[in-house]
Amino acid sequence: MTDNKYRFSPKDAQKKIREIAQYGFITPGPHCQKQMRKRGFDFQDIEYLLKNCIIVNPPEYDNDHDDWKYEAIGHVIDGDKATVITVIVSHNKVFCVTVMDK
Repeated sequence: MTDNKYRFSPKDAQKKIREIAQYGFITPGPHCQKQMRKRGFDFQDIEYLLKNCIIVNPPEYDNDHDDWKYEAIGHVIDGDKATVITVIVSHNKVFCVTVMDK
């Protein structure tokens, strides 16, 4: 079942993710939390990246979870480049699937 409710263009996803990071709720999932520890990132790094992220690619549909994933690209607080794979789960909540450093 492909629900297009939270499928956005890259430009609109960027705007929405930044808005949610500023005023809504960010939930790092278990895998994301593990990768944050492994890479030395904390919640403030993820929040900072999402508030300032860019989205350049169209979303990728995840059949297993029936949602749309967005690559939020940016920098963490100390300036290191990173990418957070995100899912917009509601008008005010973003779920972080994982984080990768570049």
